[in-house]
Amino acid sequence: WMTASPPKEHNFDNIPTVHALDEFFHRKYEEVEGPGGVTLVQVKTAEQVHAELEAGADSHIHLPSPSYWPIVLAFGLPVIAYGVIFDRTLSIVGALIVLLGSFGWVLEPSVADASDYDPDPIDGDLHENDSTKELASGG
Repeated sequence: WMTASPPKEHNFDNIPTVHALDEFFHRKYEEVEGPGGVTLVQVKTAEQVHAELEAGADSHIHLPSPSYWPIVLAFGLPVIAYGVIFDRTLSIVGALIVLLGSFGWVLEPSVADASDYDPDPIDGDLHENDSTKELASGG
């Protein structure tokens, strides 16, 4: 496998070029022709392949900010299903919850303020952006 364990929150840092069906195997082994025929020779270890992938990695990976709206939307779907079984009014309430969750999710800013995040577990400080640094310095 060409991903680390445990996997990161995002996909590959840079998209790897795939040349073979089993790319990870073919990056570790090469076919060498000898007097007895073709043999496979290990040229790299798994750690070396992972190190090569990480060497060309982008230093900044943008991920969307955490959001509660997908949970709100997901809560509305079973409410609609219960409404189909028991009462139409419950379906309408579920549909309103789904609409609320959909609009909330779509209209939410893609990048939240640093104050919206929990403290960093390593040093206990909030992640600061330029605007919070200016406010803290009095400018």
